[in-house]
Amino acid sequence: MRRCELISAVVALALFSALAASGQSAPALSGGNQHLQAGVEFSAFDTDVAFHPWEYGVGAYLDIDGWHRLGIELEGRTIQFDEQDNTRQDIASGGFRYVLHRGSRFRPYAKALAGLGSADFYGGTYKYHPDRHHDTFSTVTAGGGLDYAVSPHFILRADYEYQFWFDYGRGALGGKGTVNPTGVSLGAGWRF
Repeated sequence: MRRCELISAVVALALFSALAASGQSAPALSGGNQHLQAGVEFSAFDTDVAFHPWEYGVGAYLDIDGWHRLGIELEGRTIQFDEQDNTRQDIASGGFRYVLHRGSRFRPYAKALAGLGSADFYGGTYKYHPDRHHDTFSTVTAGGGLDYAVSPHFILRADYEYQFWFDYGRGALGGKGTVNPTGVSLGAGWRF
């Protein structure tokens, strides 16, 4: 089952990446309206598994916008600071981003991502493997936020995410099932 989840995630990321491909260096009659933005974030997340409600971490993102209001977002994050109960969550995901006002200084957006999460957790999370402390999971993320253009190139970001980590603790065997980490991030990026 885990191999199937991994293959599905890789295929989904490859399909999302195909949107960025263009047969020309700049699409005809458009002047090349794709924009690349890269940035870093500081995050606070409720891991949904530890008794301590909030843990902190850092992340990075890459956005490719330019198909009307639709774009691609790739991101990675580790949540491990102020760690409690040996709980750590790392995630790498990619998907679609919809920007409401591309030409404005304020750019609200919504996003839907899929990927893989890697977690360390406290013993006993797996009912039939109580000594197990690490695993990898398929994830889906829904979220949104606001980019604020301080200048044409320097962007500040506030972001919210609600994540689904599937089969956490192999729920069918009596573990936690799906867990839903949720959190906010503040960051800064550069638009090329």
